Amino acid sequence: MFFSWSEVYTSLDADEFYALCNFLENEGLKIKTKTIDNLRNRILTESLLGTQDRPVMYFGNDRTNRKEYRILVKNDDEDRAYIAINKFKRTRRE
Repeated sequence: MFFSWSEVYTSLDADEFYALCNFLENEGLKIKTKTIDNLRNRILTESLLGTQDRPVMYFGNDRTNRKEYRILVKNDDEDRAYIAINKFKRTRRE
């Protein structure tokens, strides 16, 4: 199969992301992670195109966290991952 990994969770909260990664690994799931820094890409593009003036200190020095944290699991484990994610959310609420 060409795509053997599925994205099962996306978060903007780093603490929640790392806690969930640990939880899924403790549940016996093999995971992959991906982090996307949307703010840095936007600032670089705006600065290169000249659409907005930015001070030099903004490069690599984010004022807010605009990162997306994504968790991927193997396609065969997708159902188990969703069950584990729901279990994780229930335990965090309590």
